[in-house]
This record gives sequence, C-alpha cells and structure tokens, in this order.
Amino acid sequence: MEKEIVTSCTRDCPDCCGIIATVKDGKIVSHRANPSNSYTRNFLCAKGNDYLKRFYSPERLLKPMIR
Repeated sequence: MEKEIVTSCTRDCPDCCGIIATVKDGKIVSHRANPSNSYTRNFLCAKGNDYLKRFYSPERLLKPMIR
C-alpha cells in the first residue's frame, strides 16, 4: 500500500524545502516538491532533489565512526 507523507528536507540550509514523499512497504519510493509550501512553493534545491540517492546510498554512515 502506498501513502504520501508531507515532510521537509533537513539538509542544513535555510530554505527547508517542502517535500511530499511516497512510501511503499515502509520505504520511500519517490519524492517531489510540495506546491503548498509557502516558502519554496513547487521547488526542490539540489540537495532536496538528490535526497533519495543519498538516503539509500550504500556509502551512507549508519553508525558513529570511532577513532
């Protein structure tokens, strides 16, 4: 079952792009700009557009690195 979740990008920039994420079986399968976001309207910055690629990257750190 697919559902849409309204959220925002938290990639440490002042815009905080509004996002509508489509979730299927507990995994985000797609995302798009939220047209009802009053600040960013129907726009996602480069970080927001690349969000899924980074989130599901095999190189993503899942635990703190210990020296």
